[in-house]
Amino acid sequence: MQALDSLDEAGYTPTVVIGSHGVGGFVRSRRSVQTIRYCLCSNRWLLLLNFVLTQLLLFARVVRLCLQLRADTVYVNTVLPVGAILAAVLCRRRVILHLHEVSLGSPTLFRVLYAIASRGADRIICVSQYVADTLQVPAHKVEVVHNSLSRQAWGTATKIAERREPPSEPVLFCVVMACSLRWYKGIDAFMSLARETACRVQSGALTIKFELLLNCEDSEFRQFLSSTKIPPTVKLVQRPSSVFEHYRHAGLVLNLSHPEGAVETFGLTLLEAMACAVPVVCPTVGGCTELFTPGSGGWRIWSRDLDGLVGIVELLATDQQAWLLASKQALVEAQRFAPAHFDQQLRAVFETR
Repeated sequence: MQALDSLDEAGYTPTVVIGSHGVGGFVRSRRSVQTIRYCLCSNRWLLLLNFVLTQLLLFARVVRLCLQLRADTVYVNTVLPVGAILAAVLCRRRVILHLHEVSLGSPTLFRVLYAIASRGADRIICVSQYVADTLQVPAHKVEVVHNSLSRQAWGTATKIAERREPPSEPVLFCVVMACSLRWYKGIDAFMSLARETACRVQSGALTIKFELLLNCEDSEFRQFLSSTKIPPTVKLVQRPSSVFEHYRHAGLVLNLSHPEGAVETFGLTLLEAMACAVPVVCPTVGGCTELFTPGSGGWRIWSRDLDGLVGIVELLATDQQAWLLASKQALVEAQRFAPAHFDQQLRAVFETR
């Protein structure tokens, strides 16, 4: 959506085609779109058949739009809409592909889709250098354009950062993590960190609390509660209306994803925190490592390194000057990913022939 807003402001008039299996949706709530319907099913062969049929419909729709509107560029978001790329190649239109991922549920399907997409694309935008390197995107096609926040989210974060003050004694230091209920998101590491911190960090009136913001369905949340022992210092919040309300009082924001399960290609939740002047911790690999210089507003720590994690929490919770410096550094690092910078880079890709 941010890319479309940026193109609108630059004077482009994009015709948007999206795939959907339901009603509503963020993009459709904001602008007029054309929709290709598809169905989800548990049988993988039926799912594959439905995917192929959807691509055929998308192919026909994009061919018609290219001829009717005389569009000169087809912008494709992710490798999944491969039918749009084939249509653009057939119509001899320029193809700009925007890559956000390095894999799908089916590695074989992803390899096939990426092979087709990378050959058909004239320019390939990657959300991080990690994505470009992992997929070995051809140097003459690649352009790294890091994600940013929407202008509205950036404005909210800026207001929070302007009013942020260093904690004072006696202090309540809050550690926040926002994620889905997937094992590789490091929820186990978050719980272990909460327990270890309670045991190791003792400093007068200091109280360290943990908040876990979970994006999950009610059934998933109930199952998680019934199967997990929650430490007394951990507060669970299901689907918060705004993460910024929690970043407002956060002293540290974590991403504890396990790289053996999934590698983050960017790290938007961390950027949201940094824009609020909150220090962060991220995994040692992935696109999130590009958000900051190590030690400058953020740290790269393996999710299994409990000693390292406890050490950072203790440092920032007990040393006001260390926290204040890290807060300022996080805000400075975040400025490199401001919406204006994203707009400039994205438009440059479209304007370059």
